Amino acid sequence: DESLEYMKFWLNSVKMHAREAPLLIVGTHLDSIDASQLKVVDKHLRKLVNKSRFPQVIYNSEDLDLVFFPVSNLNRAGINEVRKKLDEVAFKQRFVNEKIPVRWIKCLDMMFEDESASFIYMKDVRTLGKTVEITSMEEIDMMLQLFHDLGMIIHFTSTPTLNDIVTLSPQWLIDGLSKIIRDRELHKYNAKKIRDVGLEDEVQKMFEEAIVSLDLMEYFWEHNTVEFLIDLMKRTLLISDWAFDGQHDGNSFFLVPSLLHEQKNTNQNKKPTNVHR
Repeated sequence: DESLEYMKFWLNSVKMHAREAPLLIVGTHLDSIDASQLKVVDKHLRKLVNKSRFPQVIYNSEDLDLVFFPVSNLNRAGINEVRKKLDEVAFKQRFVNEKIPVRWIKCLDMMFEDESASFIYMKDVRTLGKTVEITSMEEIDMMLQLFHDLGMIIHFTSTPTLNDIVTLSPQWLIDGLSKIIRDRELHKYNAKKIRDVGLEDEVQKMFEEAIVSLDLMEYFWEHNTVEFLIDLMKRTLLISDWAFDGQHDGNSFFLVPSLLHEQKNTNQNKKPTNVHR
């Protein structure tokens, strides 16, 4: 049930933010289970996934008649089937066969000229656009939307802050978000550096209470594009404002739902008094 609730959260998030995007559910460890167990997993998934609730989910119906695609990272079983389905679905998308103006391709190439750049500001995109005779903001927006749909860039437009940055490297986003959302045991911070900057209590509060401070975010992100990353995490429901602790010395706090956990009470005679849901 816990796993299904976790998956439900992410399915709803995709449905909210990318309603028309096709979605494949991929399950790993195929090398560890047999065909009968695949059907058991499928049965549980079908309680959550159906065409009326999540119509964008692509079923694995050709060979196995499953709602998901089982793969093995150990022996690569099932990988080719996923690739084949991805190609098949991608070529059916309307934007794949659209004719693209040559000037758009030229502008895209110039955006990627600096191989070390992880993102580019909108004002710089406009400057590059003018060099290839893209003069209107309407055309700039159309170009960026198409390249976003094709997965060549990432560009969110729901707020002015998000609209102002065009992401060239998805890994940059992943690295930024994973500074906050991570497993404490698997991905440890440099304890000495954290102590040296006086943020040891802040890190402890983040992992124990799922509350992260603006000071800690600015440290993790090196005071770079902090407003953008916070806005992105808010819009994708990865964090929310936390006002219950108030603001201390101008610091702000955010709740990180994915870090919430049930805290064990060492006193067997008392009911838990600090449980996060």
